[in-house]
Amino acid sequence: MKNGRWTWTFLVAGTHFWVDFYANMRTPQLPFLALLWGLSNARLALLVSMQSMTANLLQPVFGYLTDRYPRKFSLGLGLLIIAVPMSLIYKAGSYPVFMAMVVVAGFGVALYHPLGASRVVEGSGKDKAVRMSVFSCLGSIGYAISPAVTVLMVAAGELKNLAVLLIPALLWVFLLFVFQRKRKETEISLDRRSPREKFNNIYLKPLLLLTCVIGMRSWLITSTSVFIPLWLVAQGASVKQAGLHLTFYLLAGSLGGLFCGYIYPQTGLRKLLIASFIAALFLLPLVLYTAGYIRIALLLALGFTLQGTIPVTVIAAQELMPSLAGFASGIAMGLAFGLGGLGTYLTGFWADSLGTVTALLLNSLILIPAMMIIIYITKEKIPGSRLKGEVYEN
Repeated sequence: MKNGRWTWTFLVAGTHFWVDFYANMRTPQLPFLALLWGLSNARLALLVSMQSMTANLLQPVFGYLTDRYPRKFSLGLGLLIIAVPMSLIYKAGSYPVFMAMVVVAGFGVALYHPLGASRVVEGSGKDKAVRMSVFSCLGSIGYAISPAVTVLMVAAGELKNLAVLLIPALLWVFLLFVFQRKRKETEISLDRRSPREKFNNIYLKPLLLLTCVIGMRSWLITSTSVFIPLWLVAQGASVKQAGLHLTFYLLAGSLGGLFCGYIYPQTGLRKLLIASFIAALFLLPLVLYTAGYIRIALLLALGFTLQGTIPVTVIAAQELMPSLAGFASGIAMGLAFGLGGLGTYLTGFWADSLGTVTALLLNSLILIPAMMIIIYITKEKIPGSRLKGEVYEN
């Protein structure tokens, strides 16, 4: 049964790989569509904003619905909702239709993430943080390689070449269907209590504060992902070199997630986050004031430490809301990240006014109040939670 559970983990995590792969197909398509339809930067930005809003801010809603009606939603459904419009984007023909397809794809992302994050840890015990890290890692890898694959396929011909990418989604949905048919019902432990009973089992105050911490970290992650490549190009690097730096940064975060998931049961969230944030405060200035291979090594270390804590904060949110794991995951993965991403606009304003280096250094200071909040949260003893490190029994 244990091997069966790990098979299930990799199937759910593999679905996350493809969901994030399709989600990031939009970005490299924008330059081609701008030339094809003569789109302005404002209209391109609107496309990004619309998908971000549906993909992130609706995750708590879908998380609650999947908790309330667990048998009415499937992992394959979320994958298909995003894979079909993003693979068949050449059928759009106009900007309004493309906008509609992007919004639909965002619904697929919003549905899958809280559902997948709750399903991947079903039936797991002490190793749930490792399973969540595998889930997060594969999603990050899919997100990181998607632009390269998309650009190569479009550059080799036309947008219609992307239709081939629908095949992996269809095959993966078939695998999910076959495995779920064979999977024993006893392996799944779904909480069937009423919503009122579930909401009584929530540590709302620490959950909201943890959401703030995740949002602060997300702000810095998004800002570094956006502005470090732009800054590198301004310093004389090629677009290809800047893109490779970003890919390495994202992949390092995936490896960091596996490491943090492995040590989380021993350390708890407080020690992990504080160590991560202190390291980031030292590493980011070093990245900005070095060059060559040293900069690449430091950028990898920054991605490893800063992004590596993403999966364990999702687990922590689930521990604070144990009977509404999907809703908790939607808050930690969607709402917090969406709100954190909004702060990137402020960083952009600082970059225009003060320069990119100063803007990113100012942005990094948000980790200081984040650490103070984490210390405050861990003063409370919460049964089943590893916020502080110890596990308090009910």
